[in-house]
Amino acid sequence: MLSVLPLGVLTAQDEKDYLPKAGDLAIGIDMQPVYTFFGNLANGDAGNTLGQFGGEDPLGITGLSIIGKYMLDNTTALRFNVGLDKTVSNNYTYQIDNEARFINPLSEAKVEDLNHRNRAFYSIAAGIEFRKGKDRIQGFYGADLIVGIEKDHYTFSYGNAVTDVNQIPSRTNYNGLGVGVNNVGYWTRTYATESYQNSIVAGVAGKLGVEYFIVPKLSFGGEMSLLIAKRFDRGSYNKSEGYNPTSAQVETHTELIAPSSNAFHIGTENLGGKLFMMFYF
Repeated sequence: MLSVLPLGVLTAQDEKDYLPKAGDLAIGIDMQPVYTFFGNLANGDAGNTLGQFGGEDPLGITGLSIIGKYMLDNTTALRFNVGLDKTVSNNYTYQIDNEARFINPLSEAKVEDLNHRNRAFYSIAAGIEFRKGKDRIQGFYGADLIVGIEKDHYTFSYGNAVTDVNQIPSRTNYNGLGVGVNNVGYWTRTYATESYQNSIVAGVAGKLGVEYFIVPKLSFGGEMSLLIAKRFDRGSYNKSEGYNPTSAQVETHTELIAPSSNAFHIGTENLGGKLFMMFYF
């Protein structure tokens, strides 16, 4: 019996050392992309992911993948979750150089049209959680406040300018109107120059999850959310240019394509960290 007692004491002490303590800071990795990658790699089926764990996001919020916690005490933690999804792209297409062709009808000189996109999504979630469990298995519950901002801006530029001599230059049809179709009736033809839209998402998410500590201060876990959120779309605009024969000038025009709108949602969605690995320091 005496030989067994120290072992039991050591085991209990070892189990306690596995768990985070007041003042510990944690950084987490969202494991969802890892499971998705290896699952698809195994059988080539894009439908085998764990994307439905905790539901999917119907409000267009990208997954928040940088996860963190700060332990206020041994059973209470502040939570944060931040995300950045930014795309800047330049897509070029060739068009006949109208000026060179006018000078030499056999010219094969070309100019470039450019479709430039600058899209960004910024998001942050912050809240509190409370922990309860025995040994290495720790359950937790809490809530997060969530804010996300999305901006999507296209800029179109052309190698051939609109002039009084060349009112319909050779250009890429970025506005999707089709050749010869006018968006502004008194212009010879309409060409898109910009397109942009902004959205804001705000809400609160209740959290319920579990962590299992495989070694001291390193855990695997998963969580689910009850999300209540609202999305505000601030309207989308197009800018365009064209030649006005009446005024004999190149003019620009800004048009509201879609008015402001909003959407409300409640459901069991997860904004990042559905399945995660957490490191405590």
